[in-house]
Amino acid sequence: MTLLEQYSSDVLKRYRDILTFQDEKYRRNPIHYAAMANGTNSLKTIEAMLDIDIDRVPGFDSFFSLFRDLQGFEMPEETFDPRRSASVLAEFKQLMRPAEFNSICSEFRQKVKMLLKEVLN
Repeated sequence: MTLLEQYSSDVLKRYRDILTFQDEKYRRNPIHYAAMANGTNSLKTIEAMLDIDIDRVPGFDSFFSLFRDLQGFEMPEETFDPRRSASVLAEFKQLMRPAEFNSICSEFRQKVKMLLKEVLN
């Protein structure tokens, strides 16, 4: 198993854990509760949770903005830039054969479809 395959497997596992978690009393998952809620943010939350891709993390821009604001309160001379890790997939794409990279990405998207079908049923 390559590092990219391990990464894609880990991403799917995290989403599976989040989306299939059920409460003990009613056995409902987060999608069910979000669908029952009346607020506008509930719909946005569902859309963000179901928009899964290997190279995109929903809400990263707002996270990064808040991260930079909060980082200034601690030690301004010591900074960490989370955007550096965002280029990891671009590095994989350059280092791997295109057929292998595309195959892993395609398999990831197929598994995402199966996961969403399982969660929504």
